[in-house]
Amino acid sequence: MKILFFHLPNLGMYRAIEPILLELQERGHQVVHYNESGFRQYVQDAPFGFIAYNNYAGYFPNRFHSSMNLYELGLLLLETAEHTVDFVEAEVLRESPDLILHSKFTAAPKIVARKHGIPAACLTNGFLLDPTTILRAEKKKRSPVDMSSVSSFLRFRKRAKKFYEQNPSGSSDEGDIFVNDEALHLVLGLEMLQPARSSLSSHCSFVGPTVLLKKYSKSYELIYVSLGAVFVDNKDFFRTCIEALGMLGRRAIISLGGHFSPDDFGQVPDNVELCHFVQQTDVLQKASVFVTHGGDSSVSEAIYCETPMVVVPQIPEQLLRAQQVEELALGKYIDPADLTVDVLRCTLAEVLENPLFRNNVQAFKNNLPNIPPAVTACNQIEEFAFGKVVTSHERIITGRDSGAAQ
Repeated sequence: MKILFFHLPNLGMYRAIEPILLELQERGHQVVHYNESGFRQYVQDAPFGFIAYNNYAGYFPNRFHSSMNLYELGLLLLETAEHTVDFVEAEVLRESPDLILHSKFTAAPKIVARKHGIPAACLTNGFLLDPTTILRAEKKKRSPVDMSSVSSFLRFRKRAKKFYEQNPSGSSDEGDIFVNDEALHLVLGLEMLQPARSSLSSHCSFVGPTVLLKKYSKSYELIYVSLGAVFVDNKDFFRTCIEALGMLGRRAIISLGGHFSPDDFGQVPDNVELCHFVQQTDVLQKASVFVTHGGDSSVSEAIYCETPMVVVPQIPEQLLRAQQVEELALGKYIDPADLTVDVLRCTLAEVLENPLFRNNVQAFKNNLPNIPPAVTACNQIEEFAFGKVVTSHERIITGRDSGAAQ
């Protein structure tokens, strides 16, 4: 089976999806990954093909920032779709795939698949980003930020209406640009962390986070801090963490994500270690608390490593996850506007001293799927593509010489 996978230059999202692509390739399917040309460096050792979009424009991590509101993100996703849809259609007609896979923010492949009657599935890491749910979460904040400013909202509605009139996707909902729902929609996350999950369509399947741990040994030796890879230009955040951790006196590791150097912070307390990068799952296995922005991969890895969290969200999507973490007592949530040395120190002390958080994360870990999520996802993809359950020993013949598994 020939499979074309369309994605954006988002490394964290790709790391969650990669195990599925590797499993499909291992089963004998032919996978081709489409992305911005600079993304090639992250897949150069992969066993599947890579093709770059022509003159890619739109979503880049450095355009995705903490001050961006919901509809500004929507405008960025529409821009991406507008610039890629013609190229995607040309590639689909040239390659004649049996199946199209795409990540959640890519509208162009969904449109092209519908237009030409090709089966398509969406891969969403974390949870489905429903605009209504995002706005509802904003209202829960003590000092709500207006995420639907009149200017960006009107520009989004006008541009989305024009785009979907020119490129019908089968959905009348302009908010689908955030979701790109398909007949098979695999969510690489935990259903318990999905806001408003009862309202989701029946074809959404939660297969679980695709976290890979080569070995596992849990201890509670340190506190770990990271803002991921996108939001690391926040020097005040790191300074606040350094001072609060110094007051606690426990061993702590702060990952700076490559944006700052340890030398940028001068003298730090003896118990605090600043690093450019770390192997996150290795450190989380030694962590008693994880101070995080609440990204998809970070929260999943914390649960796999039985580590309670203090979430300081940087964008609306992470706010939703932070609220879920606190409601499920997997940790605590701090609004960035409320982050001070004293607030962080007291919140960390609460999570460290209350066994409830550690017990709840351990319970979540014990309820994770026994079958690797990548295997479950590939089983469902094959069943969807061929209309029947396909066993691991069955030879798959699609009727197309190019792309049939051998």
